[in-house]
Amino acid sequence: MAKKSKRVGHEVVSAPAAQATVPLWGRRFFPAVFFLLLSLIYFYEFPLSDQIIYGTDVGTDYHEGANLSVWEKIQTVSQPMWNPKMGGFPQSEEIRPQYFPTYPIYFFTVFQRYIGWRYILTMFIAGLGMYTYLRQVNIGQWAALWAGVAFMSAPTFLAF
Repeated sequence: MAKKSKRVGHEVVSAPAAQATVPLWGRRFFPAVFFLLLSLIYFYEFPLSDQIIYGTDVGTDYHEGANLSVWEKIQTVSQPMWNPKMGGFPQSEEIRPQYFPTYPIYFFTVFQRYIGWRYILTMFIAGLGMYTYLRQVNIGQWAALWAGVAFMSAPTFLAF
């Protein structure tokens, strides 16, 4: 004998209809999209143009790496133990940009554009990382979201 699958007085709701009632900020990927959009808004002129983020330490090498092929850029990953242009000055202990996880972006653009994309990704990861950490220690969603915005807006990330 088969059981009845319908109960009297209860309505069966399909999954897509139930998901449509969840507000935008209640969706799973809302914080990631929010922090990505905020990072792009901070530097809105950079991704939409061919300009670079100008700093006082840029010098005259705006187009460093423009004449190199992808293969020549890949060869820059290995670091020599000494600098032949500085009289053999040791440089194996220095922090180099090729050790950042975003360095593969440089293979497809000039160095200064790579630095700009690194700024945007660093801010995005800072905000999302703070949000994720605070949610793991049971801080509310809105407080964690505001803390992520505050952390990613810190001068440490905006001025480096």
